[in-house]
Amino acid sequence: MDREGADRVALAVNAGTSDDLREDFEAAGYPLLTTEIVAPGLIKVYPHPA
Repeated sequence: MDREGADRVALAVNAGTSDDLREDFEAAGYPLLTTEIVAPGLIKVYPHPA
């Protein structure tokens, strides 16, 4: 694979919407953490632009 566009690889399976992922994590015991950081939980992290 060439380096150009390497961050845009098509997945064999669509991961779904962010709501689907959040709901699945919550059902597995990892709720989305928005105000208090406790374990276990899920936090949203944005990729570094570099």
